[in-house]
Amino acid sequence: MMEVRQPLQNPTHDYVDGGMYHVTLTVTDDDGASDSISKDLDVSYAASIDIKPGTYPNTIYVNKKGNVPVAILTTDDFDASNVNPNTVVFLGASPCMRAKLQDVDNDSDLDMIFHFNIKALDFSLVVVEGEYLYAYLTGETNDNKLFVGKDTVVLVGPSY
Repeated sequence: MMEVRQPLQNPTHDYVDGGMYHVTLTVTDDDGASDSISKDLDVSYAASIDIKPGTYPNTIYVNKKGNVPVAILTTDDFDASNVNPNTVVFLGASPCMRAKLQDVDNDSDLDMIFHFNIKALDFSLVVVEGEYLYAYLTGETNDNKLFVGKDTVVLVGPSY
């Protein structure tokens, strides 16, 4: 169970794998009164994503201005055109430009590409797994199914 102690108006949590999760949110006011709500969430899909499509490694210069493109790829198990663009979040940020359907991986199907402002990204959400760093993208399909995708990332800047 994740416990958040600092005051947050919009707490979030990114799930790294598909599956069923039981989530509880507890809110406590300054006088110590609290209330909770619980819900079961079905993270139904694991989506394939590509940070900076067509490049490797996926280097992000954390102190530079600009955008990072991230594509959700259509695969045999996941149709990117079924993504609700209004629900997509990458490293805690919403897209800064309208989503676009295009074939970014040259496999004759349409993928969905987003652009995220580098300054809006929360790099503390990058996850270390073994010798790699992973950045996660989450969202919902048009039929309200949750999905998560991850890709390797290289962060370059004074803190990295």
